[in-house]
Amino acid sequence: MLVTEDVTDARELFQVYLEFAGFEVVTAANGEEALERAREVQPDAIVMDLSMPVMDGFTAAEHLKLDARTRDIPLIALSGHVMPPQTDKARDAGCDTILPKPCALIDVAAKIRSMLPAAKIPGGK
Repeated sequence: MLVTEDVTDARELFQVYLEFAGFEVVTAANGEEALERAREVQPDAIVMDLSMPVMDGFTAAEHLKLDARTRDIPLIALSGHVMPPQTDKARDAGCDTILPKPCALIDVAAKIRSMLPAAKIPGGK
């Protein structure tokens, strides 16, 4: 699992919760770091904020979906802007689904589980 979030407290909160939920988690603070980490660790899924410095989530999503090594990784976008045209832009960039921020951590974990094959879900559920 790769969590990409530029706000340190939020990134750490996602990491701690998802690890508690059974996921192995690596993190990135911006889209550029997310590309590097995704290529290095080949995570089962990516949770990514869309508004970040250095490289935003829209651009990172486009790069991830164009790269044969990362194109099939489920990509869950997090955004405070969940109305068109932002949602359309996110889907066009390659995001598989979009969750509104703020969001309940349990909802993020549930969305991740719903997008993974049973063999990759912690506890097989």
